[in-house]
Amino acid sequence: MADNELTEENIKAILKEVESGAELSELCRKYDITPSELHLWKLKYGEPEPGEAVAKTDPALRIMRWTAAALLAIGLGLWLWSGYYLIGGPTGPPMAETTGKIVTSERVRLTGEQGTVKYEYKIAYDYKVDDKQYTSQRIRFGPTSAKDYEELKVGREVKVFYDKRQPGVAVLEREIPPDVFEPFRLGFYWLGAAFVVGCLAWWYGDKLVES
Repeated sequence: MADNELTEENIKAILKEVESGAELSELCRKYDITPSELHLWKLKYGEPEPGEAVAKTDPALRIMRWTAAALLAIGLGLWLWSGYYLIGGPTGPPMAETTGKIVTSERVRLTGEQGTVKYEYKIAYDYKVDDKQYTSQRIRFGPTSAKDYEELKVGREVKVFYDKRQPGVAVLEREIPPDVFEPFRLGFYWLGAAFVVGCLAWWYGDKLVES
């Protein structure tokens, strides 16, 4: 019997024969169907187990699944935003490269109110873009360190990365800026939370099916 000749009532009757313990191979020969068709019919027309029916309607399980999906979407969104920035999105600076020279390299001693001593490092470099000279003191997107002072002496040639739209904005080390790295880091937390909630939903749903 061809599949398109079977009505819904015929299919449900065949499924009842399966539930009563009839041999699958015998039923397949009798109705000219395949085991895979029987499986699909059971998913579509068969009565769910009591635990499965409860799992489909349990409000706590629905909340956990929706929460996991929301956390996953937020985490992926943060990652996509950071990636879009780095490849030169609307807010991402398209960087270009040129050569510059260190013109200032100083260490300034600062004494606090209680006699504490700390040092501040001032390093500046000149570079040219389209025959126009610029000066910048930014080494990276973070503070200047003692190591920078030791390595970047006056007269040393350096590689400069500057913003094509604002050539006066430049760095010597092109790293991920904090406003990009922070969403990327937060994305890990959101995705981790989605994984935990998803595992809890799977465990809770499994317990409902077994009950």
